[in-house]
Amino acid sequence: MQPPRGMLQRNNHPPLRTRGFAVHRERSPRVPAWEVAVITVLPERNLRMVCRVADFSESGIGLNCERCLPIRSAVLVEMDGCILSGEVCYCRKLGNEFRIGLQLDQTLAVPDDPHLPVRRILKINQA
Repeated sequence: MQPPRGMLQRNNHPPLRTRGFAVHRERSPRVPAWEVAVITVLPERNLRMVCRVADFSESGIGLNCERCLPIRSAVLVEMDGCILSGEVCYCRKLGNEFRIGLQLDQTLAVPDDPHLPVRRILKINQA
């Protein structure tokens, strides 16, 4: 059975909602992180919450949050020294939290050795 339009099923992962086209879940290596981020849902900006960054790649970021966000929501992500915008790709329950995946509008700097600790997440033009 084919997934509904706008959804992608790969490697036994839950379906990934897309912006109307197929995207691969892991385009670049994921780097673990332990940074705090404030998420604001756009355009109303009436929902803000603090989340923990679990990992990131050049084009995406994984967050652990207290609440679920609607898929395809536009969000603003504020971290120490970095403000990003993106779209919610998926949201699933993970214990007492929700794991939220964002497709970013900017490119992030990924360290040469993804096993080294990340002190701060930076956009590529800040690196």
